[in-house]
Amino acid sequence: MSWSIRKHSPQTWEKAVQKFFNEMPVEEWTIPGLCINCGITTKTFYEYAKHPEYSAACDAAKDMINHKREKMVEKAEGYGNGILFLLRVNGYQDTQYIKQEMDVHGTVTVEQFLLEDDEEIQA
Repeated sequence: MSWSIRKHSPQTWEKAVQKFFNEMPVEEWTIPGLCINCGITTKTFYEYAKHPEYSAACDAAKDMINHKREKMVEKAEGYGNGILFLLRVNGYQDTQYIKQEMDVHGTVTVEQFLLEDDEEIQA
């Protein structure tokens, strides 16, 4: 679907999103569920989210769904892994990544490199 052919105007999109959250059981609150209910694809949803006239309703929908997800995780017994999952989904990294840079001038042969390494070990 090209952007010039839209199923919803900004106003009908906002009403469709509100209707979804008012009428659907909370267990069914997902982005794909919203899209199916509103007659669009998830690709179209994310295309809507890029445009200012649609983005407020898209952001509100994502916030509602994330809030529901967090509440469900809190209620789950032994929910430690669920919290880590939610953190990772939202950009948290529990692994450190260290960027290393080398500035090498000239040519170093493998033999020279190994010889220097052996000298460091013996020292």
